[in-house]
Amino acid sequence: MVPNASASVPAPALPPKLRFYENDLATATSEAKRDGKLVFVDAWATWCHTCVSMQQFVLPDPSLASLAEKAVFVALDTDRPENAEFLDTVSVEILPTFFLMDPKDRRIVGFWPGGASVKEMTRFVTDTHAGWRDQNAGRTPSPSVALSRARTAHAAKNYLEAAKLYAQAVERSGGDWSGRSPALTGWLQALSRGKRYEECTTVGLKYLDDVNGAALPTDYSRILLNCGDELSAKKQKTVRKRVTNRLRAIVSAPRTGASIDDRSDTFGLLVHVLELSGDARTAKEFQEKRLAMLNDAATNAASPKAAAAFDYHRANVYLALGRGSEAVAMLLKREKQLPKSFEPPARLAVVHYKMGNKPECLVALNRALPLAYGPRRLRYLAFKAKVQRELGQRQEAIATLRDEIAGHKQLPKGQFRPKALAGAERRLQAVKESTPR
Repeated sequence: MVPNASASVPAPALPPKLRFYENDLATATSEAKRDGKLVFVDAWATWCHTCVSMQQFVLPDPSLASLAEKAVFVALDTDRPENAEFLDTVSVEILPTFFLMDPKDRRIVGFWPGGASVKEMTRFVTDTHAGWRDQNAGRTPSPSVALSRARTAHAAKNYLEAAKLYAQAVERSGGDWSGRSPALTGWLQALSRGKRYEECTTVGLKYLDDVNGAALPTDYSRILLNCGDELSAKKQKTVRKRVTNRLRAIVSAPRTGASIDDRSDTFGLLVHVLELSGDARTAKEFQEKRLAMLNDAATNAASPKAAAAFDYHRANVYLALGRGSEAVAMLLKREKQLPKSFEPPARLAVVHYKMGNKPECLVALNRALPLAYGPRRLRYLAFKAKVQRELGQRQEAIATLRDEIAGHKQLPKGQFRPKALAGAERRLQAVKESTPR
């Protein structure tokens, strides 16, 4: 009998990874306060494709493990009630958003909205930590300190004050400062949120070609487009032309460290601008290239959960190309692979609805709802009531809307949205007043 040599050889040690507390901000804050570190908060949601992409393809990278010297890491599912208190104190405009918080007073000293590469995440934590330390020491203002102050104002929804501080950070920096692109993107977002659309467009066009990174150039372009859409037709045309050229350049030469999700977002925005400009043929060509990239990534993903990061974009592209049946097959397969997730049947419901299959849409929603929770469940109830009403199921729609309204009233403060509750109540009244078929 030949001895099994491998049995006596110890398995190689796995490389270290960042350790995240799950939905436990109190413990993370206490530990950070004790150890003189910042608190890193990953504000995410299970239905957010970029959130899943970051958790599957970026945050596990072993090179990030050393960041634990500067921060204690926690992941907060924004649909869970235990995380509502945090959401009541910050402005979460994009999912995911990564926050860095001073544990002593829970002041936000830095945040990163959306996707990022491993290198960008490293710089984000390192630079914010340095700025926080310099600010606490009262050192001479630096770009990092100005950026930290801008982030604090932005998180508190003081958008115009944030815009001023972002501008200062950019003015104090050189072209090689690692925080320049985040500062430029934050500046534009603050101007947009503050409804300074003319200034947003002027600043956006000036720095459009200066923004670098995995996802930031696309995010910046999207904000610029939104601001331009609030202005004259002539200005819109100028913005769309510049953005189209910028996005074409990014697609042809993907940024270092950009994930497939980041690249797909760029394709998607380019397709959108091309369609706005009336170039449907070129838009379709880019959609086909995008789908091939996404399908290849899903095929080579390490697990169904990792592959699911691409499902949202894949389903939308299949629909755009008139291949909805392939989206249905893909999502049915994913539902079998991830039976405890509400995401596949919920996505499937949307696909069926867009294909005109409303009864099938309801069937899929009824599979998703028992698994869903928090504000997302209420969105699905609103969708269900809409489909029921369109199918002439008046009494069923009334019951569903009552369920939605009760859910809104039970949400904790950080998740409760008065406008959402008022909207559900208006929809219920409209169904009650409608003539039964």
